[in-house]
Amino acid sequence: MFLLAITNDGIVDKFQSYPVQQVMIGRCNATIVTDNFLSRLISKPDGFSIIESPLARESDSGGIILSLVNYNQNKDIITVSGATTSGRPIFYYLNSKGDFFCSTNISMLREANVPIEENPEVLPEFLIYSFVTPPQTLYKNIKKLINGGQLSVDVANGVCKIKNIERFNPPTIDYEKFNTVSTCVKNTLGCIEEFIQELNPCKDRISVLLSGGLDSSILCRMCQKNYSINSSYSTGYPFEAAGQNREKQYATSAAHAFGTNHKYYETSTREFLHGFLESISVAEVPVKHFSAVMLYLLFKNALPEKEDIIVIGHGADNLFGLPSHALFFDSRKAVYQLLSRYPIRKVFELFSYMTGRGRRFVRRLGNVADCLKRKSYPMSAPENVLWSYGASGSEDWVCNYFNVTMKEIIKGRYDCIKPYENRTFYEMMSALAFLGESSEVESIWTKLAESQRKIACYPYNSPEMLNNAYSIPWEIKLQSPKNVLRNVARKLEIPEFIITRGKLGFGIQNQDWAKKGGIFEPLIPLVSTAFDAKQIRNLQSGDPKKAMTFWNILNYFIWKRLCINGEPLTRLKGELEEGIVRG
Repeated sequence: MFLLAITNDGIVDKFQSYPVQQVMIGRCNATIVTDNFLSRLISKPDGFSIIESPLARESDSGGIILSLVNYNQNKDIITVSGATTSGRPIFYYLNSKGDFFCSTNISMLREANVPIEENPEVLPEFLIYSFVTPPQTLYKNIKKLINGGQLSVDVANGVCKIKNIERFNPPTIDYEKFNTVSTCVKNTLGCIEEFIQELNPCKDRISVLLSGGLDSSILCRMCQKNYSINSSYSTGYPFEAAGQNREKQYATSAAHAFGTNHKYYETSTREFLHGFLESISVAEVPVKHFSAVMLYLLFKNALPEKEDIIVIGHGADNLFGLPSHALFFDSRKAVYQLLSRYPIRKVFELFSYMTGRGRRFVRRLGNVADCLKRKSYPMSAPENVLWSYGASGSEDWVCNYFNVTMKEIIKGRYDCIKPYENRTFYEMMSALAFLGESSEVESIWTKLAESQRKIACYPYNSPEMLNNAYSIPWEIKLQSPKNVLRNVARKLEIPEFIITRGKLGFGIQNQDWAKKGGIFEPLIPLVSTAFDAKQIRNLQSGDPKKAMTFWNILNYFIWKRLCINGEPLTRLKGELEEGIVRG
């Protein structure tokens, strides 16, 4: 973690627990806080740098930079950059006096006397999408640097001004260079190899998350190949019936194929609920997915202390093919366009109903029909198929309860990808996922890892991989599901059953989790004082949209109590225990 505060009045006395230094930038005091774990200050003849790196305690950080702040005294310019491979969130705040603050942690901004308030305007977006699209945050007037972006701050005459914000700008498709599958596979494999080899100085500290899916299996095999790593880790939900715990079967079958010493972390429902509160507290945002809680408990209780660099296979889908990409790809095929039309689709539906066969295909035809209808809308319209991506909460309930329209709700998301509006649908969908949901998930997991003195790395988001993946034609990537990565896996001699089996996704198989009396029942008293208990009860349902709205409400109002109101975690955990005991 780090904090940089550029103020007219120094605030060095507010920080007692961390290494803190103060330097002058023109007429301003720059207070710099580092932790000697991930971050350190480097003095230079023409200014200074603050780096975050797995090698922050070493004299040379090499090429592994997780975030970077540079000050050039000749130009009086501060630049703040976030590395795509780290998931590191960087929050920034500029007040009316021209004081500038940036940090990876909201708690450090609070210590620096930055006002920490709720931003209620973005609550409708959060309740539908489970997060807020950067640069907006749930904190009023506090922005978040967009993934892969760079912020430039001009410091002159004792006043800071934001001079420029550079966005992630992926290359366009290179049809000439990437014209065969073999070329795409070779370059993609090279990008993964290059990143893994950059970890060589800290190879003895690497741990690998192995879910058993394609993406994590590729990274596991690569770490085996380069560093002879023979251990792997995974986890799953404690409230799944034994026959439904596909996470365990998925991971352990892959580990057996690779010959790794695999640790599958198991816990109890009680510990999961306590972990839910703890993970929100350290992430400083609602944790979005159920998986975040289990990963937090895995980082906390199962990973060896010395294995503090965690290689994670998240981020590949938005580069090499999301389900939304595949659906849009199918909607362009004449056969799907024909079969998805009424009444032909109805014939298939009737056949499926009578025989119990072909349900997945019929569902696919329905999705194609919806995609064909919605992709004709302009980008600014909430009906456009792009805005259905990640919309897990109930749009109708949110719009009615808050008296807002979907056009208002998607505004932040639309603003985020406007710079890519002249690109293909595939590129816009990828950018939306990379800058939005994928970035948020990685930001949360990174903070959860950091709370346990662990460092998360995401090789699929390396700059080299991003440039490579965005240059590959989508026609090649979508020839079959994850076409390029499947062929990468074959090059690495990964067993075929891992390559071809369906994606799991770390979701809860038990569909009754949100119903009354379900696993989250003890949490309802913790939020019912802040939100209408009747509305919460109405959302307790097996309907997926209502269920996710229920989950988001629990997430949000527990976050509000911990991170806005500043209530101690012990108080909420005590209330949770009372709810568990009451049954």
